[in-house]
Amino acid sequence: MCLLILLFGLFNLDAEIQKLFQKLDKMMVSPTRILHSDKLRAQQTAQLLQQILSDSIPLESSDIIKPKSSVLDFSQILANKNQDLAIVSHLPFLNNLVSYLLCGSEERLTIRYIPGSVVCMEQDEEQQWGLTWMIRPEMLID
Repeated sequence: MCLLILLFGLFNLDAEIQKLFQKLDKMMVSPTRILHSDKLRAQQTAQLLQQILSDSIPLESSDIIKPKSSVLDFSQILANKNQDLAIVSHLPFLNNLVSYLLCGSEERLTIRYIPGSVVCMEQDEEQQWGLTWMIRPEMLID
């Protein structure tokens, strides 16, 4: 299972985020669905990701990935899924989720997100999560 975890951008959506998503498309990233928070900016980012990767990927709004949502609740949902998933959400939820999946504790800071960042994690046969890669917007500067 592959999990893409995106912090929506706070900058020029049509330029910076689009460049990032085009990079993901070239990397053959293909989630089976895109889960986003009910905040407008996260929804817009999820729609742009869908537009670039594939219009056939369903979008789903969720109230369990808000800034202060429980990562334990969400991780239990992940445990029952075996599908690649993209998540577009907010801080501190995203930092907490990555820390919990990697270390078993949401208190340990493992990733330093900035707006427009994406983290890819994969789960192995033993249900252990590992960091596969991370892209930050400054990595895509021409």
